[in-house]
Amino acid sequence: MGDGGYALKTYRYLRLLLVALVLLLAVSVVLEIVAAGGGCWRTSISSYYWTPVRGVFVGTLVAVGVCLIVLKGNTDLEDVLLNVAGALAPVVAFVPITDPHECQSTPWPPAADGRAEVVNNVGALLVVAVIGLGAAWVLARGEGRGRPTRAQRAGLAMGAALVAAGVLLFVAAPAFFARWGHYLAAVPLFLLLLAVMSVNALSLARVSADRDGRDRPQRTDLANRYLALTVVTVVVVAALALVTWLGSWQHGTFWVEVAVIAAFAVFWVVQTIELWQATDGLRADPEATAR
Repeated sequence: MGDGGYALKTYRYLRLLLVALVLLLAVSVVLEIVAAGGGCWRTSISSYYWTPVRGVFVGTLVAVGVCLIVLKGNTDLEDVLLNVAGALAPVVAFVPITDPHECQSTPWPPAADGRAEVVNNVGALLVVAVIGLGAAWVLARGEGRGRPTRAQRAGLAMGAALVAAGVLLFVAAPAFFARWGHYLAAVPLFLLLLAVMSVNALSLARVSADRDGRDRPQRTDLANRYLALTVVTVVVVAALALVTWLGSWQHGTFWVEVAVIAAFAVFWVVQTIELWQATDGLRADPEATAR
């Protein structure tokens, strides 16, 4: 593994854990499909919240959110995107969609309203989020010798806006939040994951174009891989969404979710391999490298 120290090893394990969490959710869903007879699929991954998959679904999203927040992005923009995506993941877990009463392996009793759980779980999340923002501000001031950097201020402002919007909806429109909060978090979450993939492709392409050096062919190749993965994912998702809309495909949402999650998992594996031997687990700052 190399003499990277415990901090680097912990970083590597966290990156591998995120891939393992995606695999955990996938296996849990597949086991439920098999247990339900194999020919019966729910119309979305989120719908599996109302099946025996629920524990894995909630636990996986919360753990993924923690990983995305803890892991440092290669650039300030990537770091902000990962942090916001990580903040949205628990909301997707804690605010379920309305039970569509689709097929499942075990006959569960009629679903309760569920608003009590949403109030408790999301309420606790928002309180901790406010405390976390305060702690992040204090830490940023310490790192910046009394004044957070421009990137830190932007990230904190975005985080504060996100928490403020959540609190406003949660307090002023609780019924609306319980009904639509899942989608208001899930759609931006998927878009942010695609944005992280795009940012990596563009930042590496910029370095490859501006810098002369032995690593230029390697960086160009990586940029092309990230860009190709992003483009293929967007095309596949757009095609699935169009077919679903035009043909009223019942399981279109399920496969859109699968496509985005699988693409990000592949991206994460490629990026983990790229950064495995990096001294601090990050590639060189593109701006600094280009100079």
